[in-house]
Amino acid sequence: TDDRTEEERGLEPLKNNSFQIPKSRYSSIDCYISPESAKFNDIEVVQDKDAFHRLTSNGIDHLLAQHIAHLFIRDTLVLFEEKIELNDEEDTEHFENINSTNWQSMRFKLPPVNSNIGWRVEFRPTEVCS
Repeated sequence: TDDRTEEERGLEPLKNNSFQIPKSRYSSIDCYISPESAKFNDIEVVQDKDAFHRLTSNGIDHLLAQHIAHLFIRDTLVLFEEKIELNDEEDTEHFENINSTNWQSMRFKLPPVNSNIGWRVEFRPTEVCS
């Protein structure tokens, strides 16, 4: 399923959308966040420039800021009424909503609030059909 609009797919000129997005949210990763893998960031990554600037001006590393700003080019798929008004200082639900609805081949996961689990990476291999 590809939820991009005709404009986002580049089939119509941008009028109501802000970005042309080359791939659906179900795809391989678009950028690496590890300095060791930065050399593989050899494609242009569409990103929300305002989000990128806000992140980097608040001390977020360039690679991580690029990844997060790339997530924010897409609209939220699902938003539950009881989850709209949350304290983002204490709850990561809004970020997780965006992060978890971009189904790429790898996803980094924030540590849960008040937990010692730490940062995680989820590997999502692609399926091969014959």
